[in-house]
Amino acid sequence: MTDHLIIRLAVKAFPLRTPRDFEGVDLAGLKPKYRKREVANILAFFIIAPILVHALQARFVAHCERFTPPPEAICALTPYPGFWYVPATFLGIVLACALIHFGNRWSLPDGGREYRYWSDAKTGFAASKLFLTMGALVAAGGIAIAYYAAESHLVFTQTGLTFQRMWSTQEEQHPYSDIRALKQVIDSDGQTSEFRIEFNDAEPWSTAQEEIFPEPEHKALLERATGIKIEDISK
Repeated sequence: MTDHLIIRLAVKAFPLRTPRDFEGVDLAGLKPKYRKREVANILAFFIIAPILVHALQARFVAHCERFTPPPEAICALTPYPGFWYVPATFLGIVLACALIHFGNRWSLPDGGREYRYWSDAKTGFAASKLFLTMGALVAAGGIAIAYYAAESHLVFTQTGLTFQRMWSTQEEQHPYSDIRALKQVIDSDGQTSEFRIEFNDAEPWSTAQEEIFPEPEHKALLERATGIKIEDISK
């Protein structure tokens, strides 16, 4: 039922339009012509996409490693390496599809027009335009995630914390005296699922919203600097 609804919406939003030079084309007759191309495109995607994802993830991690904390910093934390697979996956998939698309345009005699029309006609709507729209949205999402994550950080100094939250454009500075509680949420299997720093005059900083995860030594530093013990609370 849901699949049929999605297809009906796709047909309405991206109707198939047949160019004059393709009117009367035997779609069944084109299948043998483009079947190998279709299989090759699928295989190329599963080769190219993982390479791009890993390359982008490594590039994002390298960018974070170049973060320069202020001179007074004791230590500085940025998003953990594994997180970067999220935006890298978004962008890697879109880039792989774009490379395959341009490869078809370059290698096929008519710039791939007939192949694209055949692919669209098989679905009953302009699937290529749908994929282009989805690709633009996914790429925009990946870029936004990467940009804001690259700006986020948590810096420990002798006097307080300096940080920029995910999805924020403002850096915040809070002295240790402004921290009123340190809490970590323990789930049912005894694992820490959230670490939270609560302030007197600001929203809490929490690993539930951030992609930065302080290690035990950082938590111990906070306990010493604030004189506050970390409180374990059940989820």
